[in-house]
Amino acid sequence: MRFRSFALVTALAAAMLGGQAGAAAAAPTPVPAAPQAPGPQARPDHGKGVLESRREGRDLTAVPGTVGTLGADTAAAPLAGAPTGTRYTPIAPTRVLDTRNGTGVPTTTPLRPGGTLALDLASRVPTTATAVVLNVTGTEGTANTFVTVYPAGTDRPISSNLNLAPGQTRPNAVVVTLAFSGTVLMYNNAGSTHLVADLAGYYQPGAGSLFNPTPPTRLLDTRFGTGTGGSRTPVGPGKTISLDFTGRVPATATAVTFNLTGVDGTAHTFVAAYPSGTVRQPGSSLNLAPGEIAPNLVTVTLGADRKVSLYNNAGNTHLVADLAGYYDSAAGAAFYHVAPTRLVDTRFFPEPICGNCHLPVDFRPLLPATARAAVFNLTGTDPSQGTHITAWPGQNPSQLPNSSNLNLVGGQTRPNLATVGLDQGVLSLYNRFGDVDLIVDVAGYFANPPAVCAVDCGISWGDNTGGQLGHGTSGDAANKPGQMSGLGNVKAVAASHHSSYALLKDGSIWASGLNYNGGLASTTVAESPVPIKVPVGATFTAVAAGSATAYGLTNQGRILFWGENRSNEGGNNNDAPEFTAREVGIENVKAIAAGYSTGYALKNDGTVWAWGVNGGALGNGSYGTGCEQYPVAATCRAPLPVQVPGLTDIVSIGASWSTAYAVKADGTVWAWGWNAEGQLGDGQAGGGSCYENTTLPNCVQLSPKQLPALTGVTKVVGGATTAYALKSDGTVLGWGWNAQGQVGHGVTGANCQSPSGTNCTVPTPTAVSGLTGVTDLAAGSLFALARKSDGTVSAWGYNGFGAIAANVGGSNVPLQVSGLTDVTAIGAGGFTALAVAGTV
Repeated sequence: MRFRSFALVTALAAAMLGGQAGAAAAAPTPVPAAPQAPGPQARPDHGKGVLESRREGRDLTAVPGTVGTLGADTAAAPLAGAPTGTRYTPIAPTRVLDTRNGTGVPTTTPLRPGGTLALDLASRVPTTATAVVLNVTGTEGTANTFVTVYPAGTDRPISSNLNLAPGQTRPNAVVVTLAFSGTVLMYNNAGSTHLVADLAGYYQPGAGSLFNPTPPTRLLDTRFGTGTGGSRTPVGPGKTISLDFTGRVPATATAVTFNLTGVDGTAHTFVAAYPSGTVRQPGSSLNLAPGEIAPNLVTVTLGADRKVSLYNNAGNTHLVADLAGYYDSAAGAAFYHVAPTRLVDTRFFPEPICGNCHLPVDFRPLLPATARAAVFNLTGTDPSQGTHITAWPGQNPSQLPNSSNLNLVGGQTRPNLATVGLDQGVLSLYNRFGDVDLIVDVAGYFANPPAVCAVDCGISWGDNTGGQLGHGTSGDAANKPGQMSGLGNVKAVAASHHSSYALLKDGSIWASGLNYNGGLASTTVAESPVPIKVPVGATFTAVAAGSATAYGLTNQGRILFWGENRSNEGGNNNDAPEFTAREVGIENVKAIAAGYSTGYALKNDGTVWAWGVNGGALGNGSYGTGCEQYPVAATCRAPLPVQVPGLTDIVSIGASWSTAYAVKADGTVWAWGWNAEGQLGDGQAGGGSCYENTTLPNCVQLSPKQLPALTGVTKVVGGATTAYALKSDGTVLGWGWNAQGQVGHGVTGANCQSPSGTNCTVPTPTAVSGLTGVTDLAAGSLFALARKSDGTVSAWGYNGFGAIAANVGGSNVPLQVSGLTDVTAIGAGGFTALAVAGTV
């Protein structure tokens, strides 16, 4: 066997670097499409020009539906508690969709080209279900096409689940995250096609069974008498054979997962797998055309006699079954879903896999070190001749098993779901004959649950697009607080748009989420759904985060940064993203803060320093030129920290995206920067015209200005374009953009497509309703958090992705976050909320 080795596709490296090299392809089709997105998955570029980023902060939800809303179409994550993953509950195969007869949809017409249908499974699974296992079949298609299944409320991924030729009937197993509403979406790329879906089971926290991967093992092959007592007779029409798992799985096993392959059928047929000793229900596990070799991954409940029945509907066909693992009520690994992620696509790098060659695939850039098995869609395309593909743990050719995961004929494109054990994060793919391109789209993994935290635990909820909640999952959201995986003894927390950070009492910083341009300070991962340590020897005392740049203050009064740096966000006179922690060019610092692309430092002498993007955010009396692009021009940035003039005796600093605040020892507040939405807090708002002409009155304050309405203040924090002040008496004031009621004074803006809408801007600091006894504040893009002296947390503003942890679309007054009673610290960023608490 020849060896084709590469640690990671160029596309993945490009995603980590934010570049386009080796761009990933569109979902595989019989004729490969042109590249569509950088890296293994489509991720937004955090870099924006000054006005573009400001518009984003204002307009993010000005038009309803641009961000997922709790209770509607946001993908669901594990509920409150420890990040124990989810367990599987198998059910009798149940047909939940058939567009041919209107099952599951109000029509009998096929899905049109470019069309999407919504499949509501809320009545089919418990409300606690987070993911489902479906067998999805396409039939009667009119063109070469692919079908993608994904959670409602999320962007359609570039990956695909099913590939169809005209007139073909083909199934594939799918594991898909559920939306809060219990809905999944199915997209058809070209032509029209009917879709059929059979529900096989679901995952939920707590109840159910855990998975145990096994070495790929052939249990049945009717061609050679394996598993049939020596009989080599194909399965006849209307006939059933038994697949016996006695001795293969323990007595506590509840279900098995195996790859089922049909070979050399004599007629169009379907094969159904179901528990032995039960009545076969409508549904199919495998569809075959005459002479076809076709596989499908099957998960089915075991009968009381430890057997599974296999029924063939028509003609004669040989059947092959390769065991992948089993579910056990007593022990095993929990399931964690991830955002559908394209890890490998050999059409673009490095080259097709040759015959009798194997390709090691490293899952460690996407999955935690604890992962025992990976769940992925394996697609083969454009093989030069008929072949089969085998996946197995590790990369030792001597361990190649006598099994297969995918069967292909020349020129064909076919996917098949695979569940395969990992050996130190790696598995291998073997191609038997000719050359073939392979595509790997990761859907999830199995891992042993982490130890439950008991003291000063990292807690998170809200947006989890990139795994920033640290629960072990990604591509979803959580509407209730839950523990971050393995994080205890936490002192402080902070978040960027798609990454979260926890400062531990030992002075280390741990990060989870996307490693976009180095957001996790890692050179080896693209994202991490569990916290990983920032690899630096410094002892940190504080942590802060901008849009995609993180900062840590050391006990030596220095600042280290990592992440986005193309506009000098790192203040180190360099303009390249940093995947390792680097030092900001300043010392004698006692506090740090971050705007969208600007960093701030408070020095021991009470002065304030800034670096990165200007546009008024530096407070040095200039706006700069070339600010309407990213990276911004050299004339719109400070590559090294510069002093903000006129500020002395400062005790606290804070920032929104493009506006900064400094609190003096006497409790007065000074502010500078962008003010179109009234976020400066001086009673004026520049309005929407500022985006066309920044020199208009009240658009931007280029130097620090005292805010007369603010006295007795101890701290100011900023969201996107809204700010909040904590007063020494424990009350809170809010001002700025209010389209989602995030000012918190009981009024929500109307017609806020521009700042001129009613109550859309609140330029004068106004009391946040009903808040007393507050000891700390934090703000995300369109929401805010307040920690009270009794250890509770209140939240208000927009509830996209469950950011305020309430069963409402949003709130213009603070609501107490249920389940948090002993909180010692809070943090927020984007639509992610963080806290430190003993229990949840």
